[in-house]
Amino acid sequence: MSRHRSNLTLLFSLCLFFGIFEKGMAQVESYDPETHNYFRQNWSAMQDSSGILFFGNSTGLLSFDGEKWHPVKHAPKGSAVLMFAEHQNNIYWGGNGDLGIIKSDSLNQFTPLSHRSRIDSAYQNFSYLWQMIEVDGEIYHRNSNGIYISRGDTIEVLFPEEQFMGIFEFEDQVLVQKENGELYYLEGDHLRPLPDHNFFNDDAIYDVISTQIGHLFFSRKKGIVRFNGEAFEPIETESSEYIIANRVFRAAQINETEIAVTTLDGGVVVINQQGELVQIFREEDGLPTNMVYNVYLDREETLWATSGNGIAKVLVNNPLKVWDESRGLTGIPLFITSFNEQTAFGTTEGLLTFGESGNLIQNESINGRVYDGIILDDTFILTTGSGVYSHTAGEALKLSGSSYRTFITDSWQSDLILGVSERKIDKLNVNNNSISSEPLLEINSEIIHAVKDRQRLWILAADNTVHLFNLDGIQLSSYRVSISEESRLNRIGRIAGKIRMGTDEGLFLYDESSDEFVSDSTFNDPEIQNEEVFRFRQCSENDVWFRNHRKIKRAVRENGNWRTLTNPYRTIARGLDEGVETIFCDDEGSVWFGSSTKLYHLTDPEWSYEYDFNTNITGVLVRNDSLIYGGYGDPSEIKELDFGENELRFTYAAASYIEPEANQYRTRLRGYEDEWSSWSDEPQKDFTFIPEGTYTFEVQGRNVYYKTGSIDSYTFTVLPPWYRTIWAYLAYLCLAGGVVYTGHKIRLNSILKEQRIRDGIARDLHDELSSTLSSISFFANAMDSPKTETQKENRYLSLIKKSSLEAKEKISDIVWVIHTENDDWDNLLMRCKRFASDILDARNIQHSFDIKGLFTGKPSINQKKNIWLIFREILTNIARHAEPNQVDIRFTMEFEKLHIHIEDNGKGFDPENTREDGYGVQNIKERAQQLKAKCTLESMPGEGTRWMIDLPVG
Repeated sequence: MSRHRSNLTLLFSLCLFFGIFEKGMAQVESYDPETHNYFRQNWSAMQDSSGILFFGNSTGLLSFDGEKWHPVKHAPKGSAVLMFAEHQNNIYWGGNGDLGIIKSDSLNQFTPLSHRSRIDSAYQNFSYLWQMIEVDGEIYHRNSNGIYISRGDTIEVLFPEEQFMGIFEFEDQVLVQKENGELYYLEGDHLRPLPDHNFFNDDAIYDVISTQIGHLFFSRKKGIVRFNGEAFEPIETESSEYIIANRVFRAAQINETEIAVTTLDGGVVVINQQGELVQIFREEDGLPTNMVYNVYLDREETLWATSGNGIAKVLVNNPLKVWDESRGLTGIPLFITSFNEQTAFGTTEGLLTFGESGNLIQNESINGRVYDGIILDDTFILTTGSGVYSHTAGEALKLSGSSYRTFITDSWQSDLILGVSERKIDKLNVNNNSISSEPLLEINSEIIHAVKDRQRLWILAADNTVHLFNLDGIQLSSYRVSISEESRLNRIGRIAGKIRMGTDEGLFLYDESSDEFVSDSTFNDPEIQNEEVFRFRQCSENDVWFRNHRKIKRAVRENGNWRTLTNPYRTIARGLDEGVETIFCDDEGSVWFGSSTKLYHLTDPEWSYEYDFNTNITGVLVRNDSLIYGGYGDPSEIKELDFGENELRFTYAAASYIEPEANQYRTRLRGYEDEWSSWSDEPQKDFTFIPEGTYTFEVQGRNVYYKTGSIDSYTFTVLPPWYRTIWAYLAYLCLAGGVVYTGHKIRLNSILKEQRIRDGIARDLHDELSSTLSSISFFANAMDSPKTETQKENRYLSLIKKSSLEAKEKISDIVWVIHTENDDWDNLLMRCKRFASDILDARNIQHSFDIKGLFTGKPSINQKKNIWLIFREILTNIARHAEPNQVDIRFTMEFEKLHIHIEDNGKGFDPENTREDGYGVQNIKERAQQLKAKCTLESMPGEGTRWMIDLPVG
């Protein structure tokens, strides 16, 4: 066996701070000038009551709402905003020759309102205001000459001839430092010296932080100094030397035990209350520059650092620490282990550990893929792509050229080591810096994973078969799992005392009673039971971690029952293409996750997101071009929109800044769609063609941890179109009244006209009837005469009979014509047909009666009367005089014209020789003329007669 020694001292010769750095550096994200589209120099930060972040910039004000950066539209005098202070939900600002407050304008956009006019005119011209504090409701500004105090509507100037180097909030009082370094309490308009007030003579204090164990003063020459109420005591630590060397500038408390200190040359230093170094953030750690002016802790306890080249967000209080390529991670982590109180990482590119800066460094002696590592008697055994190596006392030795994908060991048999390669498993024996191998078993398919369980080996194969062997290499059984061909077997191991297997279709449990793998519902999580389980690791008896359905989940057993937690771990490997290759639990209770692109260290698995945040409507636009609400402050009244402005766009943002790109939203428009929408990452909602009415738009945000924020709302009214206003309805009412009145008049006139027509018809028929009755009376009187002969009496009786029949018919005509129920075509045609049948059948004359076309509507009373009388006259003449064998009658309606065709085969006559009153021909033509009808008569002696009448009826 060839041996190759190499030096691995970088792996385990770590300095004092390695243990600190190994806990992890906080995540840092920088926002450069290209991101926020403003000048690079940012001096300070402040968060308002709605959660919006404001930044003081050398050219004015800048805000960040979680979705967009917004430069202020109206820069204050002198442009630069250097400091902020907050009181009663108001943000005060001070800068280059100006000071004031942030207010909303008429469109609810934020704007800096200047209070410079409140200063006595003698002191309105001043230079930079470098510091601001709030004490007891009053805002104190520190200028090189004097102190400006905002009190209500006035600004008082104290000590205008004095020069001050600093002003601080100290024990709920105002502490000032004069130009000579002396410290005084500001009480009213006079100064009272602090005990030991000369300690900082000729030294500038840049900040003061009160802690649980005393007050810390930060100065340029003495570094960190503790004040016990009576005297000052310098703290001689590495961090104190560091801030002196790198020019301290500001400080802020970031949690109960730690303080962040900014420097102009060395980034941000985090110290504890004793002044000891915790960690340092520099440009190489993600800051945009080492020149950091200020730090601010927001409501989520995220630290914002303002610098000379942008803004940085530092998750100092988040227990999840992350390393990526920028922090030394090379390759994909395949295994993680602890050795000699250090943590080592095997990746596809080599072996990594921590350097002095907290970034990862690669061991130069081992290159290429490092699959696995185990600890044997203080010896670190590594299996790599080029063979197996051991490490002892800082030296590495190549033990074998064989490459294994993983080692299998068992606390039950500490002397047994198995090496798993692509298709084989060997027994390994490591002794005296050498290794020997003995083939144990071989299968026909690629080995995906294997685990030892007491005296048995469980092996997952690429063909989705599970093999069971004993430790002598004898196969005991094989199993097929009920998953689809496209799915894979991913992992096998013992969880909670039983063999379980992760697959693309959920977790499976080996059931010894049935000797098969069954779907596992132990953890009471449908996703674990049915969706992809890629990796799992049991860290303790009651604690199991899963990579399930592209999420990290923690299963915790309480009182015998399992429950799973997901939300606190949603920031781990949440990238769409980011898989988790390994999970490792260290002895300190923290958990490591190696993904395809990053390394994660969860230092506190019990942590959960417990903060509240706002959801803010940031804009309301009409037709996406006209702003009616800018989102800053509450609208003064309900906005009324014309109906033509009923196309609205709402923009919104969640004031959660952990991972703002992961924030999601749901919306509803009460009065239009009352149900919440589905969650979406779209930060805007459009509505078109909103009907008139009053509506309330509501939006709620959800952050990366699935914590929901507050609900923000905006109420507005869409006015009806002009034709649906009250004035329009009044006009409609008047118009409708006029129409009804006019219609009533028209109807009344129509009724009266119709009644006049009916009366005229009745009079005509009455006159005819009177004439007939007079004839009857005449004949009756003639019969009563004694001179009348019997023969004449019989003739008079015949005439009386005939006249009586005529009178009956005329009475029937009067009744039929004036009765309104008969005012339609059906009744008219039915009467004509019945009359033809009666008169022709009585004389044994054959006839036909045809109706063609669609007869709709009603004939006028005049048409009804004249059509009937014409028809009756023609049929009466045929029956009395024509002596026909056949009569053909046809009524045809076509294009709003009525065609009447009546033809007989009787003896005919010569129309030219007919007397004007003979056979009623003239009477028929006159009635046709009244109807504006075309009347055609065709007849010749011996050839019958044809009547054709065409009249408009539309």
